[in-house]
Amino acid sequence: MPCQLPLLGLRGHPESRHLTSPRPPPPHAGEPGHTEETLSTLRFASRVRTLTTDLALNESNDPALLLRRYERQIAELKAELAMRDTLRWGAEEGLER
Repeated sequence: MPCQLPLLGLRGHPESRHLTSPRPPPPHAGEPGHTEETLSTLRFASRVRTLTTDLALNESNDPALLLRRYERQIAELKAELAMRDTLRWGAEEGLER
């Protein structure tokens, strides 16, 4: 009696040619299901094409957060004014010499 070895696939596993898939194959072109699916996809694409999106920044109205933000902004502005005054007075002192 000859020994029958299973056919091996690309990865060394036995091929499963005789197993059935759990769901039926998709309809082929020209079948009624395919035409309806194509029309549905085209309608969806047409609706999506008309969509517009607007970006919006999520801002918090939490008073504690706003207070910290304003305090930080005030500190930055004070530092900027101090730097400007330092540069201005330094330039004026240089002119007097």
